[in-house]
Amino acid sequence: MTLSCSAVTCGSLKVQNGKATGTKPVHNPRDTVTVECDAGYAVNGTHESQCQDDGTWDPPVLLCERVPQCPLPPNITHAEHSSRDVETFTPGMSVNYSCEPGYSLVGEGLINCTTSGAWSLPLPRCEAVTCLNPEILNGRNLDGWTTTYSPGDSVRLKCSAGYSLNGSREIVCGEDGAWHPPVPVCNQAVTCPNPEILNGRNLDGWTATYSPGDSVRLECSAGYSLNGSREIVCGEDGAWHPPVSVCNQVTCGSLKVQNGKATGAKPVHNPRDTVTVECDAGYAVNGTLESRCQDDGTWDPPVLVCLRVVFCTNPEILNGRKLAAHGLVYRPGDHVQFECSAGYSLNGSHEIWCGEDGAWDPPLPACNQELPCSPPPAIANGKHSAQALEAFPSGMSVNYSCDPGYSLVGEASIHCTESGNWSLPFPLCAAIVCRKPEVQNGRILELKPVYNPRDTVTVECDPGYTVSSTRGSRCQDDGTWDPQVLTCEKVPQCPLPPKITHAKHSSQDVETFPPGMSVNYSCEPGYSLVGEGWISCTASGAWSLPLPHCEAITCTNPEIHDGRKLDERGPMYKPGDRVQFECSAGYSLNGSREIQCGEDGAWDPAIPVCSRVVCGTPNVPSGRISGLKPVYNPRDTVTVECDLGYAVNGTRESRCQNDGTWDPPVPICKRVPQCHLPPNITHAKHSSQDVEIFPPGVSVNYSSVICTTPEIPNGRNLDGRRPVYRPGDRVRVECNDMLALNGIQEIRCMENGTWDPPIPDCSLDQPRDSFPPMKFILKHQCPSPPTITNGKHSGQDLEVFTPGVSVNYSCEPGFSLAGETSIHCTASGTWNQPFPSCKGCAAPPAIANGNGSIQDSKEFAYGSSVTHSCDMGFLLIGEATSQCTSSGTWVPPIPYCKEMRCVVPDVPGIGKAMMGMTYPIGTNLTIQCDDDYMLEGSSLIQCQDDLSWDPPLPVCSSAFPSLGSYSAISAVTGVSVTMLLVLLVMGIVWRVASKKKEGYYHTYENYDHPIPMTVITDQNFTANLARLPESLGEKSCSIPEEPSNGRIIMTDAFLGSAVTYSCNEGYRLIGKDQRRCEISDKTVRWSGDVPICQNIPCLPPPDIPRGRHSGTFTSDFVYGSVVTYTCDKGYTLIGEDFIYCTTKDEKNGEWSGPAPECQKTGKQCLYPPAIANGKHSGQGRVFTIGTSVTYSCDPGYTLMGRAQINCTASKFWTDPIPHCKALQCHPPSHITKGKQSGQSLRVFTPGMPVPIPLSYKSLEP
Repeated sequence: MTLSCSAVTCGSLKVQNGKATGTKPVHNPRDTVTVECDAGYAVNGTHESQCQDDGTWDPPVLLCERVPQCPLPPNITHAEHSSRDVETFTPGMSVNYSCEPGYSLVGEGLINCTTSGAWSLPLPRCEAVTCLNPEILNGRNLDGWTTTYSPGDSVRLKCSAGYSLNGSREIVCGEDGAWHPPVPVCNQAVTCPNPEILNGRNLDGWTATYSPGDSVRLECSAGYSLNGSREIVCGEDGAWHPPVSVCNQVTCGSLKVQNGKATGAKPVHNPRDTVTVECDAGYAVNGTLESRCQDDGTWDPPVLVCLRVVFCTNPEILNGRKLAAHGLVYRPGDHVQFECSAGYSLNGSHEIWCGEDGAWDPPLPACNQELPCSPPPAIANGKHSAQALEAFPSGMSVNYSCDPGYSLVGEASIHCTESGNWSLPFPLCAAIVCRKPEVQNGRILELKPVYNPRDTVTVECDPGYTVSSTRGSRCQDDGTWDPQVLTCEKVPQCPLPPKITHAKHSSQDVETFPPGMSVNYSCEPGYSLVGEGWISCTASGAWSLPLPHCEAITCTNPEIHDGRKLDERGPMYKPGDRVQFECSAGYSLNGSREIQCGEDGAWDPAIPVCSRVVCGTPNVPSGRISGLKPVYNPRDTVTVECDLGYAVNGTRESRCQNDGTWDPPVPICKRVPQCHLPPNITHAKHSSQDVEIFPPGVSVNYSSVICTTPEIPNGRNLDGRRPVYRPGDRVRVECNDMLALNGIQEIRCMENGTWDPPIPDCSLDQPRDSFPPMKFILKHQCPSPPTITNGKHSGQDLEVFTPGVSVNYSCEPGFSLAGETSIHCTASGTWNQPFPSCKGCAAPPAIANGNGSIQDSKEFAYGSSVTHSCDMGFLLIGEATSQCTSSGTWVPPIPYCKEMRCVVPDVPGIGKAMMGMTYPIGTNLTIQCDDDYMLEGSSLIQCQDDLSWDPPLPVCSSAFPSLGSYSAISAVTGVSVTMLLVLLVMGIVWRVASKKKEGYYHTYENYDHPIPMTVITDQNFTANLARLPESLGEKSCSIPEEPSNGRIIMTDAFLGSAVTYSCNEGYRLIGKDQRRCEISDKTVRWSGDVPICQNIPCLPPPDIPRGRHSGTFTSDFVYGSVVTYTCDKGYTLIGEDFIYCTTKDEKNGEWSGPAPECQKTGKQCLYPPAIANGKHSGQGRVFTIGTSVTYSCDPGYTLMGRAQINCTASKFWTDPIPHCKALQCHPPSHITKGKQSGQSLRVFTPGMPVPIPLSYKSLEP
């Protein structure tokens, strides 16, 4: 046998509505061609196709689709666009709108022609130019106020008494919306304003007015420093010279840390802010762990130092003790203070420091015995802290305090010296008094020369003034007044409320409007209020802004894509206006053809939609469609590609027509003859080892079998290196010195091109163990860092953790860290809290009547999945496998189990009480026919696991068929018409007799055991009746084909029988759902064509601003498809992070919910996690720190856990998340001599029926 190899080539490539560039008569594999589309067409998909190794093109067809065009840009009142002379607008083109003089553009002036052939929204609009109210402080409008001013309107202005006008007395509203000349200003007669200094005070006291030449001295409050001169003078120009100084808050800069870093650091620190040190590895804190920002802008201590770990011995002194001891271990820089016991004095320094050399500097002091002091001296109006003591040793201190109403003058503490005398000078107690308080624009009612602590004064304001805060002030124990200054301020008033066109306010009879008073505006009929309806008189004597206005109620211009309005009025419509629509060719109207503008400004009914006429997805058994899509538009073409071993019968292409059909009909794939497996050749193998089918035209290539050259790192080949190793060759190997062989020394090349045993490797014979590290134990050190579930820390290799040492935590793949990533060892020998944790997904809830592959775990890693299945007799609704996403939710949602039930089809003759009824698996059912119908088959049937009936559902045939019907049956069966009439009479007799049998008219159910069927005893009748079904069986219809992704329900295939089609979850039926076995040309066949089950399609998922979804590069979305949304950096996802394709009518797909939003990241939590069979109250909200959401369950479920969770300061939700558990009933009670239908069930959910037999007679033993 001779084998030959021929080159694989590709033929010419087909391009629709275009041409291929770079074409040749013959193309070799991996050659590419590029498409150029005809004018008015654009590429749909890739621009290139490549010749494959099997002689086909990928993709097989390059398609150019007609480029959609946009209509003329819409007309906008008082505006024109920049492309008046252009007639054609293709996707990507833009036009710019500009307004007429006197109008301004609102919105983006640029709109774009989109790829769908429609202009982008929203459209801009032109609004009339108006001028703002010319408000003039300390003046008024002589012409009165109005709500709006149009170009050309003029206003005359005048200043109040004591003020002069700086500018023009008359101004005019210009075309640009500004006043010309500008609004003037009313200036007060030359005085200097009160030199107010925030966070400071006037040392000379406040006065009502300041004239040129007056001077003021200023100083700042504690914690603030003066920026400017301490003394300023009022100038002739009414300004202070130099300018009023400013009190700036004292702040601290960054803190210097040697050999470490500061935690809690900020660019600027306020007084009393603290930072904590974390030392580098091998260093420890020298002194305090914290430093505090002081009122003078310095740090105390100024530098936090981390020193390399060196220790000094524990310093101990006789007859004394350490103050603020650090324990048994001291590092360089640590200091210790000492004090002696009673009766002893310190000889040496009371404070020593641990040096870099491990020695104390200065040396340890000593405690020497000392002399006592006499009792401390008494002071007038005060006392000391040692009243109850009798002995006063050297070094002892006592503190003095004064009686109420007195303050201490001098040092509060004195101490007993080594000489037995008290230190000098002694303090004194002086009486506390307050000076007369200052009142602006008022006077004090209780005048006295001196005020004692707790004395109060009351202020009385001058006419036209009122107290700004409290009327009284109290003398404090420290000699100050609280509040310090009592102020009387002038009472302002607002003018009459402004007039608003088509509106009136609620205070028409009121003349005076003090601050705080509000008025409410309402519009005339036919107008709606825009803005807040109420305004308030502010403390400045002006009405709050913005003012509301009244707009006429109108409906928006109703636009319809792919269609038009028959009435071209607009763009504004009044209540009562009507509009009619029609769709463009190739589109159908979905909704009402006529709509009306309502009184509320909305269209009733809603604006209709024009839907494109589309073709369904063709079904090609043993083949597939190239470029498969869920929906095809008219003029779309599909190409059939057959499976291996099949070939197209007819043309490979079909085009979608305007009526939604395919022309020519979609071709079919027929099996073609095949070759046997390629022959085996010694020491050779062919290129198609894994292929089982070899249709004509397929080629295989043979090549010699060789083994790769064995490479052994750190070893060598004892037999020398060969250029080629063939099956049967052997090789011996050995390792270099000090290395051991891991494997077998001799290996052999096998027939499949591999080495047996595998190639060994060389490793160290005895690895050298490093010396274990030196250990020393410190008394004040931290234990090993705590372990966290699903995570680890960076200190795994450390054994000693001294104060200041920090470790970092990280999570295992699939988990995210919640909390701070780092913790550090504190000076007390404990780790700072709280500890972080690793978060994943909570365990999914168990499903009723089913189970899942759920591990015994409380947390699941991101990306992990669980699989669910249902108990016998239940169908899984939803996806069987759910995956844990990065948002902590399961996608797609957890499925549920729905009980499967057998259906009694709507067949003529069967009792109407049974038609359409459903029964659980295991039900025994007795069938009865209506009057004038005969039962053919077994009357007792049982529902099976596959939802079929066993025996098959009987047939109810008419007892009185027409003579023509008998003739037709006679022609098929060969039985004479006379014989058929005889059989009819016998059948009537049997029916009458059978009706007398007890229980014939009743339906009963037994879920556990089939009931023995009653056999008719009339043997002659039985023999005659049996001939008809047997005769018809010879001419019965064939078993109908079950559609892919669907199922059939049928009783039998005899004449008159019906088969019902339905699709699996996520598929829709294309074609009729029922076919009948009929007589056709002296034979019987099923009516119509077999329907197909097509994936339920969804439109592409919506895009979101500042984010993206995972389906960007996916063209088709079908039932069960899931897309996940993510936000750009700096934005947070608000809402569920996924949506999935679902359906409500089992025909059209829709997305499970609205797309989430991306909002600027702030102090907020992620979207609350979803729970199966429940929901939460936070739909579409932003969840800032402190907010909460409440969970609730669907009917039939109860909530397990706390209903409310809170957003914490760490931006995580509080644990644990609740879940919904199915409510269950106890098993039904047993009945005497009977059984209920649920004995094989384990779970009984609310609403589940459990039928009880009407009679127990048939169940008696």
